[in-house]
Amino acid sequence: MGQNAANDNNFDGKQCDDYFLDHGVRVVLIAFICLNAISALLSVLGSSTIIYMLWSGGRERLHRVQNRLLFCVSIIDIFNSTALGFSVLPIPKATCSFGFGNITTCTVQGFFIQLGFAVPGYMAMLSVSCFLSIVLRVPESTIARRYEVLMHAIALLPMLTVAMFGAANRVYYSETGHCWVEEKRCKEDCEGLDLKGFGDGGWIVLFSIIWILLTTGIIFFSMLGIYLQIRKRAVRMRAHEFKPQKSQKKFKRQRQPSAIEISAGESGKQAMLYICGYTLTYIWSGIHLCVYRGRSDVLYILTGVFLPLQGFWNFVVYIRPRFIAFRRENYGLSKYSALKAVICTATNDEKSIRSPRMRRRLTFNQYQVCYPTHQLASTIEGVEHVHYSTTNGFVKKDDGGIHGDSSS
Repeated sequence: MGQNAANDNNFDGKQCDDYFLDHGVRVVLIAFICLNAISALLSVLGSSTIIYMLWSGGRERLHRVQNRLLFCVSIIDIFNSTALGFSVLPIPKATCSFGFGNITTCTVQGFFIQLGFAVPGYMAMLSVSCFLSIVLRVPESTIARRYEVLMHAIALLPMLTVAMFGAANRVYYSETGHCWVEEKRCKEDCEGLDLKGFGDGGWIVLFSIIWILLTTGIIFFSMLGIYLQIRKRAVRMRAHEFKPQKSQKKFKRQRQPSAIEISAGESGKQAMLYICGYTLTYIWSGIHLCVYRGRSDVLYILTGVFLPLQGFWNFVVYIRPRFIAFRRENYGLSKYSALKAVICTATNDEKSIRSPRMRRRLTFNQYQVCYPTHQLASTIEGVEHVHYSTTNGFVKKDDGGIHGDSSS
């Protein structure tokens, strides 16, 4: 298929020479290669950092189902981002080609790019795991025993099978971009999805599009369900708060947000941050495949910049709540020092927070933002049983923070 695709293009030798010698095309190509490599490097560093933080946390941190799923996500993303980072270099060197490789190098790149579609699958399973924990209140031990193996199978096996089939049948090829399912070049601007143009690999393209849409829907509705459930709990807890007398209404504006309300806000921010990163990663490729398939330098560059960045977005979502908590505890540190401290600290945060002594020292604000959205389940359960100490109807403050009683 790859060799046939190379012969099916609509340019003869002279047109190819004119096309590749065009100054504008060369500038766009150089920009694509450089930006693509930078994005891939950021993604690899992000995923590697997540692996380091999870591994350095010891068995207690990897004991959590969500962390094991995230660990697998990061491993697959490293392979995927590395393959994308090579850009056009693995493409077979031919008359109409930017590459310096051969059919084998192109096939290897296409295999790992296709395998990279397992990352959205794992993120969907991660969202389902959070939904089970927070909304349905399924114990984590039950999730690990009954559902974890199934989650790994659903996330990994479909894309692994498709990637192996594509490699065995040599459907991965390209002339100007990453090696994937090769599409015949359009003589004029093309609009809409035409699977016939992909030859024997058309079903792989269709399956990949359906897979992205399906995983996107699972992630979106799981995140939405989690947010609505936390908001519901916040409203229920607020209804049981002590209400001030009429003579105290002038102090009403001084009411501090409860821990569960902070959790709702943070979970919403985390969900929106991840969904935005997820959308930016795949939307440009989707537009090129389904909406406009002609030559567009803008889409070409945007795809090269954002497609390898999934691991970077995962790192941002994972590190953000920990970074915020650390900065609130250590006001004098610079952002760089705080980020370095959060990454390099090998202590087990989950174990520390379960300790009653540590819980007395942490403010509710810090307690809620120490974990990403997928780690809020155990935190929320603890907060719902905390008894507030009140004075005149307001939460009592001590040392500038809102504290709960660890004995509850």
